[in-house]
Amino acid sequence: FNFGVNYSTFTFNRLDGLRLDNGDMKLVFRHQDTNGDGSNLHPFVEGDLITADLYMDLQSQVTAFVATYGVSERLDLGMAVPVVSVDIDLSADANVLRLATADTLEDTHRFPNGTSRQIFARNGQAAGLGDVAFRGKYRAIQGARATLALSGELRLPTGEDRNLLGTGAVQFTGGVVASLTRNG
Repeated sequence: FNFGVNYSTFTFNRLDGLRLDNGDMKLVFRHQDTNGDGSNLHPFVEGDLITADLYMDLQSQVTAFVATYGVSERLDLGMAVPVVSVDIDLSADANVLRLATADTLEDTHRFPNGTSRQIFARNGQAAGLGDVAFRGKYRAIQGARATLALSGELRLPTGEDRNLLGTGAVQFTGGVVASLTRNG
């Protein structure tokens, strides 16, 4: 038997090469299709857009409880049970782009603060069970100078993906472990 506890902390700075903390991530929102014609241009006021620069601070802490059991000389089975805590601070600097109403109806689209620019801020925390992993390793070949083992991990979506506590998907990974010993 082997039991252990592992603690890790993560700060997420980038997503697909875009920095999360300085507005690199841009959002664009089209006007609602008010008359249902599918064009977003009739009436003409539907041509306005809202853009938002996103600023995000995302941190995660994971405490994983792990156990491994040697079933035989060749087979080890184990599991990892993570407890995850996520903290997120988010703000969006939103602006109305008056592509259709600039010359005629400048006051048509405004945010609740009465202007065409507003900063929206939210924060949140979540904590709970993450995605539980089951692991196995089987030593297939044991020789005088070489050893070959097969390994696999099945990860179940036990963590709530909407709260960033898990992935929301079953995952499987497998691998081969080899070692070679040289004499002299």
